[in-house]
Amino acid sequence: MAPDRTKLNGDLTIKKACLYLATAVLIYHILFFQSEDPVTSTSFSNHERLDFSVGQIRGAAMMLVSKPWTIQRGERQCFFNRSMDALSSHWLPRNPYPVILQHPDGWTVEEMRDIRQQWPQFKFYFSNIGNAFHIDPPKNMEDQDQPLSPLGYKKMCAYKTFGFLNAPFIATQELDYIFYLDDDSCLTEPIHYNVFEKMQQHKIAYAYKQLFLDRDHVVRGLVEFVENYRKSHKSLPYANPSLAKWLEEHEFLTKDGGGGSHWTFATNLEWLDLKQYRQSDTVAFLNAIADSGMIFHRRWGDAPLRFVLAYLFLNNRQVMKICSSYVHSMWNPSPSTCSDQHQTPDIEDAVLRQLQGCFPKSTCN
Repeated sequence: MAPDRTKLNGDLTIKKACLYLATAVLIYHILFFQSEDPVTSTSFSNHERLDFSVGQIRGAAMMLVSKPWTIQRGERQCFFNRSMDALSSHWLPRNPYPVILQHPDGWTVEEMRDIRQQWPQFKFYFSNIGNAFHIDPPKNMEDQDQPLSPLGYKKMCAYKTFGFLNAPFIATQELDYIFYLDDDSCLTEPIHYNVFEKMQQHKIAYAYKQLFLDRDHVVRGLVEFVENYRKSHKSLPYANPSLAKWLEEHEFLTKDGGGGSHWTFATNLEWLDLKQYRQSDTVAFLNAIADSGMIFHRRWGDAPLRFVLAYLFLNNRQVMKICSSYVHSMWNPSPSTCSDQHQTPDIEDAVLRQLQGCFPKSTCN
């Protein structure tokens, strides 16, 4: 007896429908049920919303992390571990803010899981900053025969100067304040107050720990560039004229742009009010820096450029000095002092002197 083709076709249709349904259920389970796991969900950190406590200032600690830790630069993992331990001991509990870990290539599930397990006291967000970090350099760089720094380092300088404004969580304006520290910077003393609250209370736009002089060959032409920019913008006035006058009297601002070494903030540990960086005049100046290409041509660093922003756009009541000490890179100490050996002119903060003394230095271990 010949098979009933109509029945066979019906059975096949039912089997196909069941197979499609099972596949759909499996895909749904992968996409939705697994995303509830805190480890796997972090692969989508760039799309998460930052979670703040009710009434908390929208601030975060932020770190650009070097990888791979255990292959080419094994010592960086040791630095990172100590930095995170110190952050736990000295930033908390007064500053209970999220911690955003950034890398241009993103993060693996294993890396995110291990970090979360090692420091469960932090609310971590893992950010892929590739689009903001990988800025196209000029085709022919002035120092290409004898580069002043590797291209990756120059990209880092460009990122920290202006590229960070396009990074996840910042570009979406979810944050008002950030505490930036390098992955080899280590707080060695506790900060006994909420820094962002003090910044908000006293309208502080920038807080730093240390000033120093950057080398002349990596800031060549910077003073001339700033003066030309000011002239082309209707003689843009200095927001901190007393500091500018001090710099000029000590030959750090010269009419011919000869310059020499340049005052610099140590940007491996800094606090920023992002609202200031979104001001139109600040953005215009940052765009001019980007368009000049001088970070790539002559290795202008983010540190001296941050100082230029301070005397151009911030008055001496908008800059605050953090007195708690830290160590950087090979654990060379940054002294716990409020004077920086008299290297702080009018930008020395009177505000912090009234709020917080300097604590005895401890060790980072």
